[in-house]
Amino acid sequence: SNSVILSGVKIRRGAVIGAGSVVTKDVLPYSINAGNPSKMIRMRFNEEDIKFIEESKWWEWSYEQILENEEFFSKIYNLND
Repeated sequence: SNSVILSGVKIRRGAVIGAGSVVTKDVLPYSINAGNPSKMIRMRFNEEDIKFIEESKWWEWSYEQILENEEFFSKIYNLND
């Protein structure tokens, strides 16, 4: 909400931008960023978990495949536990 992303800036897959942030530079995949100007606060997942998510390409799955793979999404939800 109320964030500004400057022209030409790339927000990579899985990144999170905090409310009210001003994004002036490209954002890494699966990172959490906030502030004015925005800065990376931390990564959402470790490298191994990011590799697991990327290799799955779940965003290309059909609706039916998503419903059939509830366990996969439970694993992603619990990666940082």
